[in-house]
Amino acid sequence: EDRKLTESMERQDADFLRGCAYKVICVQRRDEFRSNMVIEGNIDSYCHAMKSPSFYGGEAEMLVLSELLQKPIGVFLQAQPGKFQKIIEYGEQFRNKNEKPIRVLYNGHNHYDVLLPR
Repeated sequence: EDRKLTESMERQDADFLRGCAYKVICVQRRDEFRSNMVIEGNIDSYCHAMKSPSFYGGEAEMLVLSELLQKPIGVFLQAQPGKFQKIIEYGEQFRNKNEKPIRVLYNGHNHYDVLLPR
């Protein structure tokens, strides 16, 4: 959505999305995420960590959020300065010609940043 986010609004939005992902991963579909080994390590520890604002989401959260938002989420790596390569897209079934997917840049370790169009 085209709105200028204050730091407070950004934090509220992030907390809301984290809570939504937590509800799906750790409550509604916990057994599915555990049995499909989508979560690395112990799911109880993972779910406990998800409640923290300092927790960085990963593949499981991208998958869930694409479903909840019904929008594709494209994950990119920086191939060279100013050039990005898509490595995966979650929620391809939600692709719509009139709407652009959410695009995030993966730093190669444990963090994603939003990629904004020029």
